[in-house]
Amino acid sequence: IWPKNGYNERNSPPPCCNFPLVMIGPQSASSDLQVFWRSVGLVGFAELFDKTWFMGLLLAMRYSPSVVFAGSFIALFLHCFFAAAFGLAFAKLIPQHVLNYLAAGLFV
Repeated sequence: IWPKNGYNERNSPPPCCNFPLVMIGPQSASSDLQVFWRSVGLVGFAELFDKTWFMGLLLAMRYSPSVVFAGSFIALFLHCFFAAAFGLAFAKLIPQHVLNYLAAGLFV
């Protein structure tokens, strides 16, 4: 196992994999909790400009925030339930090799 801060003479990778180690951002011994809260902050900031979040904000300013929250929560739950149900149905109806090509086509 290589150390977190890079390679040294004793534990260098094989010559075929001798590429420079790129480290992005400050490197420190952050706790899991710090990493969790950073992730929540970054994703939360990115979601500020999501249309669904903006719609919920506008509705909460006009109607009861608890009703808007409950409606949004139920809508998200139903969305996830139907997505899982349709995903399972497609997985049962369409052969695996066709699903693999369809999934690969989504990333092109």
